[in-house]
Amino acid sequence: MAPAAQGADKSVWDGVYTEEQAKRGERIFNRQCSYCHGRDLSGTSIPGGPSLREAFLSQWREQTVQQMFATIGETMPKSDPGSLSLQDCVDVVSYILQVNKLPAGGTELPPDPQKLEHFLITDKPPKG
Repeated sequence: MAPAAQGADKSVWDGVYTEEQAKRGERIFNRQCSYCHGRDLSGTSIPGGPSLREAFLSQWREQTVQQMFATIGETMPKSDPGSLSLQDCVDVVSYILQVNKLPAGGTELPPDPQKLEHFLITDKPPKG
């Protein structure tokens, strides 16, 4: 496991967000992120607007949800980095997970960086 992922004890395949949280994230994404990443998350020709689909899981493989959360919180949106609230960031993460066909569960992702360290991003469900 990558050093940053050593404390992870759940995978994104374990249903780490809720459907309602992903819906909130979709509204935020459409308002704040779709200009660069496209409404369908397939990316745009705008520099710095890569796809958040397809190779997304392999690009983030063996990193924690906290790392993605921090990247969004510190660098997005490009027009106003750091302007999203912690809740907005975690809701957008939930939406991105949903679009990438990761299952929803019964508990929302918390807007707490320390807790997000426990969720590992993998490109395939764990065996067993």
